[in-house]
Amino acid sequence: MARRSKWVVVIDDDEGIRDAVSELLTDEGYRVDSFKTAEEALAGFSNGTSPDLILLDYLIPMMGAERFVKELDALEVAAPILLVTAANRAHIDTGVLRIAGLVQKPFGIGTFLEQVAAAAGRRDDSDKGDSNP
Repeated sequence: MARRSKWVVVIDDDEGIRDAVSELLTDEGYRVDSFKTAEEALAGFSNGTSPDLILLDYLIPMMGAERFVKELDALEVAAPILLVTAANRAHIDTGVLRIAGLVQKPFGIGTFLEQVAAAAGRRDDSDKGDSNP
């Protein structure tokens, strides 16, 4: 049985970062959807789908990371979240955000890919038999 590609959602208002990360992950075999705003991403989850991983810019404009996570919870989207930020780690309440990890900008490609693989793989343990494409 062929293993399905992991689905990663990238949310970043910086087009250059969003495009570079999306291209890198696509080249690594991930299925990627990218969004400029959290609102756009949430609209894609309204049909009950849940990605294997969400890469979220901590300082995403308008909604903010904490509100985004609350909205995800309301939609019952249980995807792990890798928070991507240039902000000082000491100012981030990771407990409130239920994040799987923190990617500090600027980041090295090798370390970043390891973090993505580890976080996206966490759903394997809880989603045995999941038939989502």
